[in-house]
Amino acid sequence: RHNDGMSALMVTSPRDAEGKSTLCAHLAISLARSGVKTLLIEADFHRPTQYETFGVPVAPGLSDVLRGAAKFEDVVKETDYPNLYIVTAGNPIEGDLTSVLRPTAIKELFD
Repeated sequence: RHNDGMSALMVTSPRDAEGKSTLCAHLAISLARSGVKTLLIEADFHRPTQYETFGVPVAPGLSDVLRGAAKFEDVVKETDYPNLYIVTAGNPIEGDLTSVLRPTAIKELFD
């Protein structure tokens, strides 16, 4: 929890198909329904699913911001749920993921 009232929650696991995406979607919907302005950021670049869950385009998204091909404010998409917004994974990343997943880029994004 930050001093400005914002907080971040990351959901991860070591294996595929353990329900991370489903949990994130339900958690985001629950928070939004309770009146909390919620931004769901999907960082699953291998198997993105949130765009299908919420019926929004997969791109542009997070990968495009990290590559410098889009601005963050341009990839935030509205959902059918009041107070719930989503940043999808974006266009596929060719080659090594570490080329875009630089710690400084991630920190800038969350700042």
